[in-house]
Amino acid sequence: MLHNFTQMDLGIALGHTGIGTVSVAEVYYNKKHFNLEHLYKMSKIFNCEINEFFKS
Repeated sequence: MLHNFTQMDLGIALGHTGIGTVSVAEVYYNKKHFNLEHLYKMSKIFNCEINEFFKS
């Protein structure tokens, strides 16, 4: 799955005003990660099933 989203684009689409949540969760900084609500919203944004995030 390839999308041309920046961290800012994704942050705004998730309802945030910046990249803070996205950038911190991407690198698992301070044990921060995406929660199920984030994953659900991202599955809608990227038009995919939520289980796609769990495939290796």
